[in-house]
Amino acid sequence: RSNSPKRMHSIRARWDQVGVNDVEEARSFELFAENGAFVRRLARSLVRDPHGADDLVQETWIAALAHPPGETSSVRAWLGAVLRNLARKRGRGEQRHGQNDDLPH
Repeated sequence: RSNSPKRMHSIRARWDQVGVNDVEEARSFELFAENGAFVRRLARSLVRDPHGADDLVQETWIAALAHPPGETSSVRAWLGAVLRNLARKRGRGEQRHGQNDDLPH
């Protein structure tokens, strides 16, 4: 995407609308704004339960805020990898939990 003056003005206007005050907040806001639909679609394709998919989306954004992708990496590829890893981890945990359900409490 280009950083034309018109696009930059549009981005700054969106930041002002939501109260973004610094560069890090702005970067996070743009990460959400530009990739939110992609992350939701991917989560729903990986998890049958809509609530589980919503949880994965939230966990992905938490990971993105805690450890944002580097400047040189593709943000979408990075978000997709994070989301897939979280889904795998969740699946392993559910399998383990299911196996333990047969044990006496």
